[in-house]
Amino acid sequence: MKLILIRHGNTFDATQTPYWVGAAEDMALTKAGLQQAAALADWLTSQKLVPTRIFAGPLSRHLAFAGVLAHRLGVERGPIKAETLNELDYGLWSGRTDPQIEGLGLGADFKVWKEGAWPQQSQWGESEALVLGRVKQFLTKLAEEGVGQDETVAAISSNGLIRFFLRFCGDQYRERLVSGGLKVATGAYCLLEGESYDWRCKEWDVRPKRN
Repeated sequence: MKLILIRHGNTFDATQTPYWVGAAEDMALTKAGLQQAAALADWLTSQKLVPTRIFAGPLSRHLAFAGVLAHRLGVERGPIKAETLNELDYGLWSGRTDPQIEGLGLGADFKVWKEGAWPQQSQWGESEALVLGRVKQFLTKLAEEGVGQDETVAAISSNGLIRFFLRFCGDQYRERLVSGGLKVATGAYCLLEGESYDWRCKEWDVRPKRN
């Protein structure tokens, strides 16, 4: 099975100052964010990666992005809403810029998050174990719904959650930390192949090329 993990498009215009947006901030996509969805649909078509089903987290930015993909790709089975694909709850980080968070004395938490560990002082809404459990539930759902080994499915979520799928890719989680980091850009995708809880990451943070 091929699993395309997709980060939703932009939620900030170029003139706005970005801040941390998590499960508590249900922001809409900007015009550019919707355009990113259309561009990704065209790119996936060119790469022969058209999914048979499209799952999406419950937030507006997830569902809107998935809706554009489904329409442009002609996918009838989607968007399929999946609570397990919801973004993380960033606690004290939510709604704040990086400097504001550091001003709260949480710079050490920033450092450990970039290094792949779980922040301990920022009062996030879930534990790391619960987030991993959500990812495992989603992977279980794919098997329970009879997704075939030869199928390609897509899942639209957010940057914070997508990285946890790598935990089911053997040693690739740590390898990515060392080689290139875990971040996925808005409108970009990652490609995993496998089944159940045994996956390999084939591509990470792929950004559609502009014609």
